[in-house]
Amino acid sequence: MKKLFIYTSIIFFFCSENLPAQIKIFGKISDQNSEPLTAVNVTIRFAKTQTILAFTFTDKNGHYSVNINTPGDFQVDFSSISYKKKTGLIEIKTGEAYELNQILIAEDFKLNEVIIQAKRPITTKGDTIIFDANFFAKGNENVVEDLLKRIPGLSVSKDGTIWIGNQEVEKIMVEGDDFFEKGYRVLTKNMKANTIGSVEVYKKYSNNRLLKGIENSDRVAINLKLKDSLKRQFFGDLNLGYGINNNFDNHLNVMSFGEKMKIYMLGNANNVGNDVTGELNSLIYPSNSEAIGNIGDDINNKKLFSFSIPVNNLNNDRADFTTTKLASVNLIFNLNKNLKLKLTNLFNRGSNRFINDGYDQFRLGSDVYVNKIDNMISGRQFTNFNKLDLIFDISKTQMLTVNSKLKLGKENLDNNLNLNDVLNINNLQNDDSLIDYDFKYTDKYNDSSALILTGRYIKQNSLQNFQSNNFLFANLLNLSNISSTNQDINNKTQYIGIEINLIGKSAVNFKSGFQLSQDLLTSRLSFEEDKENAHISDLYSNYLNYNVGDIYAGIKYSYKFGKAVIFTDSEIHQLLNFKKTVEYSNHQYPIYINPKVGFNWIINENNKVTSHYSYNKKNSGIDDIYDNYLLTDYNTFSKGAKSFNQLESSTFLTNFTTGNFSSLVFANINFLYLKYFNFFASNYILQKNYTQIEKIKVKNKMLFSFSSDLSFALKKIKNNLKVDVGFSASTYKNQVNSGPIINFKADSYNWGMELHSVFDGFFNYEIGANWAISKIKSTETKLTSDNASFAKVTTKISDKINLAIRSELYRFSFEDKKMQYSFVDFNANYIIKKNKINIGISGKNLTNTLKYVSQSISDIATYSRSYHLRPRMLIFNTEFSF
Repeated sequence: MKKLFIYTSIIFFFCSENLPAQIKIFGKISDQNSEPLTAVNVTIRFAKTQTILAFTFTDKNGHYSVNINTPGDFQVDFSSISYKKKTGLIEIKTGEAYELNQILIAEDFKLNEVIIQAKRPITTKGDTIIFDANFFAKGNENVVEDLLKRIPGLSVSKDGTIWIGNQEVEKIMVEGDDFFEKGYRVLTKNMKANTIGSVEVYKKYSNNRLLKGIENSDRVAINLKLKDSLKRQFFGDLNLGYGINNNFDNHLNVMSFGEKMKIYMLGNANNVGNDVTGELNSLIYPSNSEAIGNIGDDINNKKLFSFSIPVNNLNNDRADFTTTKLASVNLIFNLNKNLKLKLTNLFNRGSNRFINDGYDQFRLGSDVYVNKIDNMISGRQFTNFNKLDLIFDISKTQMLTVNSKLKLGKENLDNNLNLNDVLNINNLQNDDSLIDYDFKYTDKYNDSSALILTGRYIKQNSLQNFQSNNFLFANLLNLSNISSTNQDINNKTQYIGIEINLIGKSAVNFKSGFQLSQDLLTSRLSFEEDKENAHISDLYSNYLNYNVGDIYAGIKYSYKFGKAVIFTDSEIHQLLNFKKTVEYSNHQYPIYINPKVGFNWIINENNKVTSHYSYNKKNSGIDDIYDNYLLTDYNTFSKGAKSFNQLESSTFLTNFTTGNFSSLVFANINFLYLKYFNFFASNYILQKNYTQIEKIKVKNKMLFSFSSDLSFALKKIKNNLKVDVGFSASTYKNQVNSGPIINFKADSYNWGMELHSVFDGFFNYEIGANWAISKIKSTETKLTSDNASFAKVTTKISDKINLAIRSELYRFSFEDKKMQYSFVDFNANYIIKKNKINIGISGKNLTNTLKYVSQSISDIATYSRSYHLRPRMLIFNTEFSF
């Protein structure tokens, strides 16, 4: 704690020393008739360098206000269409507020076959902010993701997710249409940056055009506008890459975005660890339950058996030996002005290999169990996904959307496992399918109210077969002479739901609906002596038919009080639970209410506070209530709690946000407190070669977390600084070998910082570091710490040569063990013909680090793993654009 306090204090001291108090520049803009002017662009520049420091626009009353952090000499520009531009020089001193009013003079233009256009780097139209891509591009961007990183206010996380402030982007469109919804990373990681003319950011975005201005939305979306020369024609690129050790990385993009038809075709084949298909899970299984009229997003047919692979904090492509072959064809047809059709087809075939070794150590008082593990998991996968969307504008106030999805997947995994010096040859086969239909009808029956009717049907099947040539459970079943183990699991889900919403600008909104889910789970575990004799135990077989009906209604009331909105949101649920096994059937009809109360306070355009308290009851899922044991990995049995349960919890959340696109400082501070009045804990039955886990219902669990994200634009040194600080504390309970309930306390601390330069010249850099500490305390205390740091340098040596070098350093400590690992990657490109032909070379893991050892802790065990990593890799590539 002392070290955490010192490090945190240093960070905030550094920030406070380099960021003086804000200085306010404000005023009013009017015309020569003293009428206020709306949407006048006010730009603050450094007088010497002409670099933009801040910008804003006048409101409907002609007022503007800008906060800056740096005193000095500035040029202030005032511009608006049909008015003469005005420029003034001002000197700002620390701590002063400066009022600057202006009168703009109307100007008439006479154009004789000449069009004069003044293009600004940043403009605004209502809730849309438009960024000129040419202004922010530095010339060494490869894909759209690289360009978005340079847009002020936008950030890109490690996995490619795009954020605007603290809000994840809802979707990324091209010329007003989107192909991938939440799976937009396929687009941003593949589409070339030099095809983009401008980037439009939509605030208060609604997925339903008829709800614009009615729905109280805080979602954001991005629209990419193409360069004029690329519109209504085919264009794309082909990359061919090959390197040492038979590594290859090839991809193809073909696109056309016309008025009547839009096409995006993608092909990818690589064995360098680029997992393109994983980014499409957000398209296949979207999660947007907060959107009005969305139902069924929480339906997920789980694979109950898996080969457990411990998580490490390295990039996945370093430890996962994957070969991916992907083809995707995506079409949008504007059949007429009222009818639009979207088609998406994805085909993937791949293989992977993952190697690790280590141990699991279980400590029970004076008893210690250690399982030595050495395994190699290899597999083959196949996925075919098809999606069809139909959007029909019945009239200006009525719209119908119909969507359908079909997914077929197959996977075959082999695990050569050496457990305590005994070789086990394991095989797992997965077959899964998904059928998903939904429709949504919207009727905007007046300017401030709308009706939304939604229906959805989902059918999911998951078949799993596990086979092992060994028998690890002799002490458990008192069997001998067993030669192999086999388990079959069949998990089927059907869902149907319908919901009606009445929303409007008025204080009261209403919804009502009915949802029915039907789950059928069967499992059979058998132990074979030979091909003709098998032992099947009822204690390790399941047959469960679980149906849940939910009749519900909800009402939301809001009251505006000055700049604050106070709201209440309550739902009442009538559940119809039905459970049937081989031995018995049971039913339950509980009624409960989930209330929520909170407020949103918009202090001003830069500062916002939101807070709410909610009480929640949640019905048990099928994986919570099955009666008998199920093998969930090669040596772990799990068992449900059998009976119906509704788990109760309460949530208190407060969030404070300051800053916007024109601010030098952006901060998001979040407090969360969760109280679980009852929850599912685990009773662990531990043995040398296996573990049995049974869910038990106990009382009182708590989680408190604090997180803050702070971004600073250090204009003096042309750098952006980001600081993250977080803390969480939780209490929970578990049981070991049916003994007394054990209380645990888990704490985690994380803090980090990143510094990015935004120089106009040939050179830029990024540096950052993150520290994380995990601690679990019960009868003894376990603690681990991790530190990951990086440095990246990008340079544009000439108009034809770009170079980027990135180094990473990982430090890990546990008890008296300390480990350190380093990696160096680079990428160099030579432009033979601008926007046409490039050649390049890229390298990964130049230090040739072949193993990475990390340790993690839980309430009952310590886990140590040594991961086999990809060796040094060099790829030579040629890229053609057309």
